[in-house]
Amino acid sequence: MTGKVRELDNREYQEESRSMLADKKILLIKELQKLKGEKILITSVLGDEESFSFADQLKAVLHMAGWQVRGVHVSMFTEPQKGLNIVVNNKEYEDKARYLFSVFKSAGLYFNIEVNENQRETLGILVGEL
Repeated sequence: MTGKVRELDNREYQEESRSMLADKKILLIKELQKLKGEKILITSVLGDEESFSFADQLKAVLHMAGWQVRGVHVSMFTEPQKGLNIVVNNKEYEDKARYLFSVFKSAGLYFNIEVNENQRETLGILVGEL
């Protein structure tokens, strides 16, 4: 069962590719170190090189902040996956998702938050297509 906890629109503007500037990476690493040791799964869309590339950038930042990162996994979906998504597998982890949302927002990255009980990890990031 998939249920939306809260959906926040991250499509204020469209770009050809997503990337993080060095100063934003430093900001993210500093903030994300507050949850050092946390486990997270990162997934991108099969066949979308841009989503994989950006997912790999997120993986590097989280890894440098001391997180235990699984992925970047590449998955095929039955419906188009768009934008940046923080996914938790139960509502008990919404606070962590909201924290991540605020940290990424401070760096100019806008995510949706959703609950997907089928996700293996308690916390994940899905990088969809632009």
